[in-house]
Amino acid sequence: MFGRRALVHSKQPASAIVTIVACLSGILLLVTIILLGIGVRNERARFLSELKLLGLFWAIAPPVWFWFEYYLLWDRDEKTFDRLKHNQTLSAAIWLATLGSIAAYLKLWC
Repeated sequence: MFGRRALVHSKQPASAIVTIVACLSGILLLVTIILLGIGVRNERARFLSELKLLGLFWAIAPPVWFWFEYYLLWDRDEKTFDRLKHNQTLSAAIWLATLGSIAAYLKLWC
């Protein structure tokens, strides 16, 4: 099970990729929250099409990233498997909360 090597063989490039994706995701999450807040305050979103695109992004991109990280970035080290599993479980919870919030907003206000 742990015999395969990752696409990125050194931990440094994989770590850099994960850090960059995490930072970009955090910024996009902040933009999503701000747009949702503006839409709630104005009772009608001026950014409806952007919110729909963000909702589509949040529905598709995180599961693709989880797959990419597991199959292509993880170096198949048994010692790091629990950490990867923990991080992906935590990330999945944040993803579902974000997606649920966007879906609830679009259902209630649009």
